[in-house]
Amino acid sequence: MKKVIGYLFIMLLLADLSGCRGLSKKFVRKKKEQDERPNVILALEDYDELADYHELYKKHFMLWGYWCDELISSIERNFKKQKECVSQSLEHLSSLKKYILNSKHELLDTYIERLQKIKSKIDSKKISNNIEKRRIMREVEKLKRLVDKEYRYSEIKVFIIQPVSK
Repeated sequence: MKKVIGYLFIMLLLADLSGCRGLSKKFVRKKKEQDERPNVILALEDYDELADYHELYKKHFMLWGYWCDELISSIERNFKKQKECVSQSLEHLSSLKKYILNSKHELLDTYIERLQKIKSKIDSKKISNNIEKRRIMREVEKLKRLVDKEYRYSEIKVFIIQPVSK
């Protein structure tokens, strides 16, 4: 009996020393490697001495249209996306003012005010039900159509100012 207990003790000691860790490592989850995706940041910088106001107007107008479309698609889903979209579209719509003559500012100011009202509704979280969401969506779509009709490049290119040469 003492021999059996001795053999059992030696076998347990050998099992402990011989690599039970390899077995336990097989069942431990390894961390997943995540791909580092670079964040895309699109920023337009206006260099007055190098700027072609026609090109800058086209870029801001195109980006305004993109952010309006994103706002329309995000009304049903994500609150943070709505806030980002409305602020970006407001920024690009406001930046159109510095490239056009003062005679076209008045109508653009009314469109900017309408977009600011939409922004205040979104910021104050007043869009809790589907009826209000659809109302804002229709308002943004209508605003997009009106601005596109009045301020697309083919209609406004004669009203774009020329940069002052230094």
